[in-house]
Amino acid sequence: MIKNRYRSVSFLTLAALAAGCSAGAAGTSAPEEPTSPRASTVTSSTEFAPRDPAKEQWRHQMSKAPPTKEGCYDAVHPSMEWVEVPCATGRHTPPPHPQVTTRAGSPAERSYPGAVLGPVAPELGRANAEPSSKAPEGALAGAGTIRPETSGTVSSGTISWAEGSFPTVKGLTSETYNGTSNDFSLQLNTQSNFTNSAVAALCKSTATPSSCTGWVQFVYWQGAAEIWYNLINTGSTCPSGWSNQSGGCYREAPNTAAISTQAITNLPNMTLTGVAGGTTDTVIVTTGPGQLHAAVNTSLLNLSPEWTYADFNVLGNGSYGSATFNTGTTLGVQLLTDSATGNTSAPTCGPYNSTTGEGNDLSFVTGSCCTFGGDVPGILFTESNASSPTAIACPAGLSNISSLENLPPSIFVRSTGEADIVEQGPSNSLVYRFAWPGTAWSSTTIAGAGTTFSAPSIYVRSSGEADIVYQGPNNSLVYAFATPGSAWTVATIAGAGTTFSAPSIYVRSTGEADIVAEGPGNSLIYYFAWPGTAWSSTQIAGARSTFSRPSIFVRSTGEADVVAEGSGNSLMYYFAWPGTAWSHTEIAGAGSTFSAPSVFVRSTGEADVVAQGADASLQYYFATPGSSWTNTQIAPDGSTLSAPSIFVRSTGEADVVAEGPNASIMYYYAWPGTAWSSNPIGSNESAFAPPAVFVRSSGEADVVSLSTSTTMNYFWATPGSAWSSTAISL
Repeated sequence: MIKNRYRSVSFLTLAALAAGCSAGAAGTSAPEEPTSPRASTVTSSTEFAPRDPAKEQWRHQMSKAPPTKEGCYDAVHPSMEWVEVPCATGRHTPPPHPQVTTRAGSPAERSYPGAVLGPVAPELGRANAEPSSKAPEGALAGAGTIRPETSGTVSSGTISWAEGSFPTVKGLTSETYNGTSNDFSLQLNTQSNFTNSAVAALCKSTATPSSCTGWVQFVYWQGAAEIWYNLINTGSTCPSGWSNQSGGCYREAPNTAAISTQAITNLPNMTLTGVAGGTTDTVIVTTGPGQLHAAVNTSLLNLSPEWTYADFNVLGNGSYGSATFNTGTTLGVQLLTDSATGNTSAPTCGPYNSTTGEGNDLSFVTGSCCTFGGDVPGILFTESNASSPTAIACPAGLSNISSLENLPPSIFVRSTGEADIVEQGPSNSLVYRFAWPGTAWSSTTIAGAGTTFSAPSIYVRSSGEADIVYQGPNNSLVYAFATPGSAWTVATIAGAGTTFSAPSIYVRSTGEADIVAEGPGNSLIYYFAWPGTAWSSTQIAGARSTFSRPSIFVRSTGEADVVAEGSGNSLMYYFAWPGTAWSHTEIAGAGSTFSAPSVFVRSTGEADVVAQGADASLQYYFATPGSSWTNTQIAPDGSTLSAPSIFVRSTGEADVVAEGPNASIMYYYAWPGTAWSSNPIGSNESAFAPPAVFVRSSGEADVVSLSTSTTMNYFWATPGSAWSSTAISL
């Protein structure tokens, strides 16, 4: 069990519903250059690549929809399914936890200024203590710890989800604990003073029920991800099934996820998430891009309605130990939360002690606290043991981190010149925008909160009717349509448990709408209907065949072409004519494809496909019917950080857009037989989701991408002209 004890370690803490936002402390040193909230760049001999935004979006979506059945689970990008796996058999034994004795002046025993929600969190077996009124001589204000603003009464709700991560890592090469390398814990802790009927019922079986309170810890440590349930100030007696140590009671949740021992240099790829789901609590650990491990347990303390505070950091591996990092290490530590009641207020920086007993040798960098509100309010701060460290500046877009929850928009331009855009909006709503050249953007909400759980796809018929498809609640498939000036009609195509990716839509000239999406068990499902008829469906490919959002294009001959990422990061192509069975071929083998692909078929019959390749490269494939696929690399390793989008002009020029380094948007173009040319669109920090492209008959290319959670960037250019842009407020 990770023990509860005041430390002088810098620690990230957050209350769910604190109002207001404060600037950094006075005397802030000059900040470094902004770093993307997704970037993990190290300036020492160890380098870490930026996180793939597509995998980040997938991870957030998966962690917001954890398994509900008790047990242990793994998930691998891009599958939207949790796969049940055996739980760890050898669980952690709690380390020795001696009774605390006060040692005046010891850093481990100092209490720093700062209030908490309720009494100051005690140690196991230690009476509540008021914090000292003054920080020890020479200590940073509050020892660099951060707390939420707690003046007044918190009354707006509780935390339902919290996630800790290290979006910026510099100079990290090693860590030791008691002389052992790579021996550390990640801890996400609740407040340690909550009570409710479940806690009170358990406390009745302790020696001091009147002072007994609850505390929950979500923990990664060597070989395991697990949950610890604690009762504080119990005396020597514990409820049946609980263990006593130093005057407190603890119980390890029975389901522990088995995780291979992680090297400290993998810290930029790791996240720790805690979910209070009502009857169950879930711990989720990310060990690499697109790799999740979860353990689900019955909520012994009924945490969900009580969770109002969270703290997070990388620490020693139990027993009050401290993690020791190589000199020159600097970490950006981030904690995000989501409220069961939809709170969007930013927390406030301030001094406070964590609820745990473990620590590290990194110090808070004065003035480094960044706070942000939005769908997932949070805090980011800098801790370091480097000489004269500087605060990592709050990156562009960090003021509202909810951009991480957004998925790529979809665009279609009508023959009238009107551009139509749809995107997943705030609180999982569906938003539609439209504008003609030179006019302001208008918007409407097609479907309200809790309706939309994927990137939508749009196609506009020649009649003017806009057709939109998206993943709905409980993995359903939903269809919305409207003609200009009329209300939107929304209908369910397929019910719960049918859809596990963003869908793709294409409407034939006959009026038939064709839709593809990933189905249960990583299958590939095709849906079709004519106006006024019921939807029909068929399975294109079976289980374990499809691992991305598919893309569809229908030829004038009636043949439907579908591409998707296949098993083992392969690239698969499927085709069929109406009334015939689906055929398939492998475009590229295992290890070739690391994003959802995009397909466009030329009037000549040549199919063009683009996808993110190995090592963040950009790959292009083409073939005519009956010929083999040809592959060429559009952009080299490290160039492409999202799924790309392709559109082929009637002139034969292929236009491709994708997110590049530093959240830039890269535009590529080529004619058959020529080399690919490229140029950036906009500036860095322009894209926090994959961009989409559509080319008008006039030759103007329109590109759209989310830049933050509050802004969408729309770019346009004709051949030979510079790119123009406008920001669309979300």
